[in-house]
Amino acid sequence: MPELSPVEYDSSYFLALKESFRTFSTKDWRYHYGKDMQNYDNAEMLFSLPRERLLTQVLSIDEDSQILELNTPDFKQVILIPNINTLLYDEFEMDSLNILLYDSLSEPQSISTVIEKVGDFFSNDDMENNRSKFQDLILSRILEAIYNGSIKWIN
Repeated sequence: MPELSPVEYDSSYFLALKESFRTFSTKDWRYHYGKDMQNYDNAEMLFSLPRERLLTQVLSIDEDSQILELNTPDFKQVILIPNINTLLYDEFEMDSLNILLYDSLSEPQSISTVIEKVGDFFSNDDMENNRSKFQDLILSRILEAIYNGSIKWIN
């Protein structure tokens, strides 16, 4: 794919895409390439915050990702995420924890609220004995989702 070749374009071209991706159509690969770089930077910045501040940050489902329910051959929920390397969409199958995570983000929420909402589906004993591990698990899923572009950091 010559469009993504560093031989064809110098590094300043790709860095400029990170700042200007919103000016392109969402059907244009440059939009997704720039957005992917921005997602990476946002994930790094967000997760470098102190834990107390991290938990107050607000997230939402990214408007460019699509959550679908597929019925063939088995029922499953997937997220379609643009892949900047293939210029196609990757299908990311959601497990039950991811489904709870995305359901908790039906509207923008703070990370601590997301953790509480997902935690409501687990027993109180599990939550009391393993709160820190559970919080780390949800944070790792959030980090993965920001990297892949299905969840975005709002503030």
